[in-house]
Amino acid sequence: MSVVPTLHGIGVGPGDPELLTIKGARLIREAGVIFVPAARSGQRSLARSIATPYIDVGKRVVELIYPTDGRARQLLEDSWDASADTIAIALQTEPVGVFLTEGDAMLYSTFIYTMEALSRRHPAVNIEIVPGVSSIHAAAAATGVPLATADQRVAILPSDSPEAVLRAALSTSDTTVLLKLSSGSERVLDLLDELGLTNHAVWIRRCGQSQQEIVRDVRALRNQRLDYFSLMIVKRPGQ
Repeated sequence: MSVVPTLHGIGVGPGDPELLTIKGARLIREAGVIFVPAARSGQRSLARSIATPYIDVGKRVVELIYPTDGRARQLLEDSWDASADTIAIALQTEPVGVFLTEGDAMLYSTFIYTMEALSRRHPAVNIEIVPGVSSIHAAAAATGVPLATADQRVAILPSDSPEAVLRAALSTSDTTVLLKLSSGSERVLDLLDELGLTNHAVWIRRCGQSQQEIVRDVRALRNQRLDYFSLMIVKRPGQ
């Protein structure tokens, strides 16, 4: 009886290996092949680093290269297709594999694009997803800032979103989570000042990792080059 080739997309959490789910850890140990994303060949994969305690010595690990230049859309699409093809070929000999991704596999994850390419190009491959602890939830826990209670509304968006989108989220949502503060941070800080929200924001980088840092007076972030793996939680007054 033939085994259906299966890929498990596993969110490994924001950085602390102990935040990886029991199911995710089990599937990593059981998998015949492990796929890890990297910006270039040989570069350290954060997802792999997080999952290292659960990867047995000698386990086959395959790098999937995803360029970080978001402006080159065609280059990105080609990388998604190439990764899908690589995965499908590997699953012919090792029918059960896992794709490791930071945070949660279905939230701003490279896995999403690879999953879509795999479904389109290799529909015979079965895809299953294991949720992970997102950086958003980990940041809320680390800072002690609740994301929502009762009927409150939460907005989640990249900090380089159009200004009108940022303004609308900050003005109408009870809680706004801004991701990837390495881009557009000065514009965000200007908006917070304008909307009277500067004292209601907290910033965190590398949540759950050894380099974790929390800044509660975000004025200190002015003219700083911020970490890509950082986010800001903003609560409207009275929320």
